[in-house]
Amino acid sequence: MKTSSFFAILILGLILSTSCKEHKFQWTYKDAQAATQKQTETEAPTVLKAHLKNGSVYFFPGEWTVDTNTSAVSGYAYVYDYNRDLLKNEDLLLPIDSVVFFEVNKELALNNGHAMLLPLTLVNTTISIVCLANPKACFGSCPTFYTNEDQGLFSARAEGFSNAIMPSLEYADIDDLQISSHQGPSFDLLMKNEAQETHVLRSIKLYAFKAKNDEQVYQSRAGKFFAGKGLYKPINASLFKEADQEEYYSEADSEDLATKEELVLDFEGIPEGQDIGLVLDFRQSLMTTYFINNAISYMGDAYSEILSDLERKGNFYETMDGGFKNELGELEVLLWNEENSSWELQGAFYETGPIAVNRQLLKLTNVSSRNLKLKLRMNKGLWRIDRANLTVIKGQLEPQIIEPNNVDYNGLKSPSHLKQLNSPESPMLSMPGDQFLLSFSLPSAEPYALFLSAQGYYLEWMRDEWLGDKDPRKLRRMFYQPSRYLKDEAEAFKIYEQTMESVFWSSQVPPKPISSKK
Repeated sequence: MKTSSFFAILILGLILSTSCKEHKFQWTYKDAQAATQKQTETEAPTVLKAHLKNGSVYFFPGEWTVDTNTSAVSGYAYVYDYNRDLLKNEDLLLPIDSVVFFEVNKELALNNGHAMLLPLTLVNTTISIVCLANPKACFGSCPTFYTNEDQGLFSARAEGFSNAIMPSLEYADIDDLQISSHQGPSFDLLMKNEAQETHVLRSIKLYAFKAKNDEQVYQSRAGKFFAGKGLYKPINASLFKEADQEEYYSEADSEDLATKEELVLDFEGIPEGQDIGLVLDFRQSLMTTYFINNAISYMGDAYSEILSDLERKGNFYETMDGGFKNELGELEVLLWNEENSSWELQGAFYETGPIAVNRQLLKLTNVSSRNLKLKLRMNKGLWRIDRANLTVIKGQLEPQIIEPNNVDYNGLKSPSHLKQLNSPESPMLSMPGDQFLLSFSLPSAEPYALFLSAQGYYLEWMRDEWLGDKDPRKLRRMFYQPSRYLKDEAEAFKIYEQTMESVFWSSQVPPKPISSKK
């Protein structure tokens, strides 16, 4: 998560001559910023701002159209250079492929070619009523996936590409659907957009493995698949024995949000001479959601500016991994070496997203005893753990990859969406409230273990209420002084922590009404 985007309202003004000469409107860049961020009535023109790959900006304050034949935006525009000095204002044609991001002040209607802009469009919108009391806990996610039987808050089987918050960060995310032996000629999966986001989906595929009665299929963090036989439960941590949604979770430290904690698990009767792996069911807490929403609000009305700059430079994760993520750390696994009387690092789990539970396998090394002692080392308040068991690894597996054969969009069969999902050069779009029922045909009537591969990215929408929190100093501290930031922010986070869960889960975007037309 996924979840999974950053921006402040300025007062809109026009510079108007007061002499007796002909009046002429002229926009400074600050005016353009304010106009794009300002929420307007439905009847008012939608203003459009385009950030180009060369660093310049085109601002369309009034009527503009999309020319679908030339894949360009046509209209009267003000053009600003990299330093935001006005270069010209005139009627022009702007090729869409020269744009890094578009920004609009309200949601676009999917007509008149507007759909061509959406994969690169940042939208400014109002916040939901339930989020007003705790705006940093608003629901955010990448696409969420459910079976027809799933019910309740924590029933999502997967959330796709949680880290892909910009086009350049697009990737394919593989999730264990935790379906170990589906039997039948077909399989249906419901995909939802439950947040104020634009989802751009390149492909959705099933990874299927023929099920064996005495084995389970697990994936590693690196996306490789293994057969596992048997489950060996810790003898000293009853909470971790079953996948029952009774998760381990500790609240964050009140003085330093980077404070770590350790949990020691003891196992007995492990088979000798076998490859052993740790199977962990886990997800992140809402701490990451809080930080993402903070970063966006610190950017204020410069959200699109900063995101465009990061997109052009392509170094977002290098910056974050070397600082903020490194400070918070991963969910590390250590094995006790009795001979050396020391803990040996085995590896780490990591997956962004607070919605769906991840199930992954970590192969252990230097296992020399039937009795093992493992330590989980992690950031306090960042992780939720549902199960921690050992299994015997029986070998690596290769999946059968299956594409969808039917897509229903908001209740109606949609061949166009199916074609987009199965044609990577033309991605499928999903807007807030959209629902897609994806149908797959399995290779045979035998039982299968099923995993999901979802490739794409998403764009977080700016919330009107976040704009007043613009704070470039805090943003720089978050990026370049994360240790200090996590100490300074502890007190504020502890206040939000008390109500974040209830606000998050109650602020999902409701599904759009299903049409009765056939």
